[in-house]
Amino acid sequence: MTENVVQWVLLRRPDYLAKMLDVNLHRKVAEYQTTDFGIIDFAFNTAGGEIAVVELETSITTTAKLEFCHEQSTRYKQLATLVSEPLRVFVLFDSTGTNRAFTERLKRGCLENGLELRSYSILDVQRLYQSCMEELERTSGIYLGRPVAMNVTHLRILNRLLAPFQKGNLDLPLAVTSLIQAFSKSESGTAFRVRRILAEHFDLLCPAESEKDKQLRLTDLGREFCRNMTLSQLNSGHEFNLGVSLG
Repeated sequence: MTENVVQWVLLRRPDYLAKMLDVNLHRKVAEYQTTDFGIIDFAFNTAGGEIAVVELETSITTTAKLEFCHEQSTRYKQLATLVSEPLRVFVLFDSTGTNRAFTERLKRGCLENGLELRSYSILDVQRLYQSCMEELERTSGIYLGRPVAMNVTHLRILNRLLAPFQKGNLDLPLAVTSLIQAFSKSESGTAFRVRRILAEHFDLLCPAESEKDKQLRLTDLGREFCRNMTLSQLNSGHEFNLGVSLG
């Protein structure tokens, strides 16, 4: 079972997730959210008035994965500079598939870096996954298949791309170069092009007549989208470079 599927299940069974984290969860505030400190798996408001950021892991079986988990989770602590609420960063891993040696190393690393370590059982998640699928079949009459990419349908992933329009005059076009600079640190603009194509497919941006077009303009639907768009504190910053680094 992949990490994406595990996350899909946990977010649809918040009672189980709250029990594993040992936190009273309220509203989900982020999912697959890109920040200047990494792409966080998900985050919740808690009953204690905090923000709980969760780094989700399946079984940890290599030193490379362990070190990446520690490094990435520690970076998330810097999100405290962007939010007014107290920030807690959790590492949630599969205890069933992680042996004792890696579990102990994970505990030591989290303690050293001020991270809160929690675990779940992949066997529990598999049972919950089956119940989720059965529920979907009862309510929709169809099997939706593996839900690994359903977050693409969340239009909030276009908020960052369209933010410059929201901050200016919605009726005026904006230069492609300025949009790229506001969106991505990457000179290649790979992440920008992906979001731009999605925005065009959802009829939020007028399709460019050619690759040489220097400006982009909102559609009527795009202007309405921007008027109703709310940017949270975790929406600030740039997208990461998704291109291939040769350095």
